[in-house]
This record gives sequence, C-alpha cells and structure tokens, in this order.
Amino acid sequence: MRAPQPTILITNHNYEKYIADAIQSAINQKYPIRPVVCVVDDGSTDDSRTVIISSLFGDNIPNYVKQENGLEVYKYENHMAIFLPACQGPSLGRNVGIELTKDVTDFYMILDADDIMHESKTQRFAEVLFLADSIGVVYADYDILNVHTGNVIREYKEPYSRERLLQECIVHSGAGIKKSVLLDVADDYGYYDINMRTAEDYELWIRISKKYMIQHIAEPLTLVRVHNQNSSTTVSKEIWQRNWSYIGQKHAKN
Repeated sequence: MRAPQPTILITNHNYEKYIADAIQSAINQKYPIRPVVCVVDDGSTDDSRTVIISSLFGDNIPNYVKQENGLEVYKYENHMAIFLPACQGPSLGRNVGIELTKDVTDFYMILDADDIMHESKTQRFAEVLFLADSIGVVYADYDILNVHTGNVIREYKEPYSRERLLQECIVHSGAGIKKSVLLDVADDYGYYDINMRTAEDYELWIRISKKYMIQHIAEPLTLVRVHNQNSSTTVSKEIWQRNWSYIGQKHAKN
C-alpha cells in the first residue's frame, strides 16, 4: 500500500525575509514519497517572487502556464509556484492552491510563509490522519520564536474537544487536512471562506468538526515566528471582531 501523497501548501504575502526558510523546511520533509510543494504568492510587492522561484526551483527552469484573470503558474516536477495579480487574502490563495493540486493530493499540510516545519512533521501527521476515515484534521504543539528577542517558548496545545473548539480556536492553523474532507465540507464560499482574511482557519475547523474528528499530537512540530508583520498586529481589531461575529452568525445553530 502506497503512502498517502501530501501537498505542503504555503501562502505568502510580502514575506521575502522568511519564505525561503519555509520552502526549504517543506522540501526537507522526511517522508516515503516526495511531497508536492505548492507556494501561492498573494500579490506581494516586495521581492518574494525572486525568492520563491529561486528557493523552489533552484537552477531548474520551470514550465510556465498562464491562467485566466492574471494568474501565473510555474511547475517543475513536484513543485509549483502560483502568483496572484493582487492581494486577495489567505483564503483565496489557499483555495487556488488546493484547486490546482487536488488531482495529485491525498492530504494537505498547511504552512504559513514565516514558519518552519520540523522534518518529521508530515510523517507524524500522516500516521495519525489516516488511522481512521472519521479523522479529518490533525494538529500539534509548536515552538514560538520572537524574532526581536530570540526567545523561544513552547506552546502546548490542548487535546481536541468540540465543546472547547466552539469556545475558541484550539487547533493550530498549521494543520494537516485530508483532501476528501476539504472536498466534502466546501461551501459556496470555498474550502476556506473567502469572506475572511483572518480566523479563516477557525471557521474551517468548525465546519469540519460537524462531520469529522480532529486529533492532537502532543509534540512540537513547527517553529512559529512572532514579529511585527503577523496578522495579529497588522490587522485592525475591527476586522478581527467582524470576523468573529461572522463565524458566530454562520454557525449559530451548532
């Protein structure tokens, strides 16, 4: 029986300083088969394009496929770079990446462009994710690196409980998700809800939790960077509050 095929999905916006490390951590995964590494650049205005192309393809010349609406796609073997013409938010970026890789994918590993995966993360997630058909999502603990002070703090996530999930987002955004589950729970607004530019992962976890189990792995498997470009500091409190209210209204009958 073959190992399930992973796609490591990275969305990026103006993280030229960090994206190379994220891509390299995806390429370095210790897994029986090579993951598809898909990077979606969400209209960056810095030098992210150059860094992404260099980090993902090296000296190889990728195939160029221009899509509709200004979408640009570059491919070489298991690697894909997608460039959106303007910033439209992480939900749409992830949805585009999922749509263009779903035919070759069994599960998705979500990675933020400023984070780093431990090399065993894909293997550990696959071991738990495919234990049963009822499991839809896997998440783990992580280490938080403050880039300004150099301090590292271990973040221990609590075991999954749907009751607790409905109270707050206890599931990390850098989760593993079965493709079949994403296809099953997609609604009129996509896999990730395109109405949301923050907390979009939380809304997806609630949708998935209605039909599937979510499992926690009590191991630190990601290095998460904290800096002044994180959405928690760059997105206004009004937008965060509006998104929380939107989630509450959308799932009021849970």
